[in-house]
Amino acid sequence: MDSKPRKIEEEFTIKQKAICEYYGVSYFASPFDKLIGVAIETFKDNSLMPINGLRHPIESDQSANWYIWAGEEFSEAVDFFKPIHISHLLELCPLVCTFSRRYLYGHCS
Repeated sequence: MDSKPRKIEEEFTIKQKAICEYYGVSYFASPFDKLIGVAIETFKDNSLMPINGLRHPIESDQSANWYIWAGEEFSEAVDFFKPIHISHLLELCPLVCTFSRRYLYGHCS
């Protein structure tokens, strides 16, 4: 990872640790090079709320085991979630990166 993405990840880590401390929860790292499942189609309309996240116990070195979708609807279709690297959330919905270590909810902009 070159220095610019590393600096961005370090800045998000500082914010995430502060959020965890504020809410009195443990911090669990989710490095930007890890894969997560994102319902990309639900983010095409930036007005869908809330932003939802569900984290399963980590079972793989490549995955952070987060599953993220926008809106009230959740689908059990096998293709609802697409694997992406956490770093790509910066493009899709930056606010998710801020909260993705422990708690997800917010607006994308």
